[in-house]
Amino acid sequence: MEQIRAGKSLEDAREGGCSGCIETGSFGKEAYILTGYLNLPKILELVLNNGIDPVSGKAVGLATGAPDGFEGFDDLFDAFVKQLNHVVDLKIKVNNIIERLYAASAPAPFLSVVIQDCIANGRDYYDGGPRYNTNYIQCCGIGTVTDSLSAIKVHVYERRAMDLNSLVGVLKTNFDGQETLR
Repeated sequence: MEQIRAGKSLEDAREGGCSGCIETGSFGKEAYILTGYLNLPKILELVLNNGIDPVSGKAVGLATGAPDGFEGFDDLFDAFVKQLNHVVDLKIKVNNIIERLYAASAPAPFLSVVIQDCIANGRDYYDGGPRYNTNYIQCCGIGTVTDSLSAIKVHVYERRAMDLNSLVGVLKTNFDGQETLR
């Protein structure tokens, strides 16, 4: 049903299924263009560091406010959503560039020969040749970011076991000397 909702014919959907780790598609008739991953825990890390990547020290995200400025979990979560929207918008722009580069400069002739409709359309696999063209961003770390947000909500904002600044400090040292807290 998912494939039909995505515009595939019933016959093509019946001849398809799971391909790889997350793709569902029409075997031999579809391009799967994965141009990158979206790391959700990194987005939370940017929020906790006001848009600064703690690894490089560079501003790579939105300045969403210092951790001590979040009055409650809703403020933190709103900052996460803003940061997520910012990164997704940027990721889509970059993906569009990568996809155009693939289409123009990285042909896949062998793949194009074995995927239906490429030859009939006179187009390469990466240039819209297949019957169905699926491009996507793989979202990673959903469980990790969910667990992290839940832990912050419960331990920082509900139980008040520690404040957010203290947690950020512990994270910066990778829980060094804080095994009990870990």
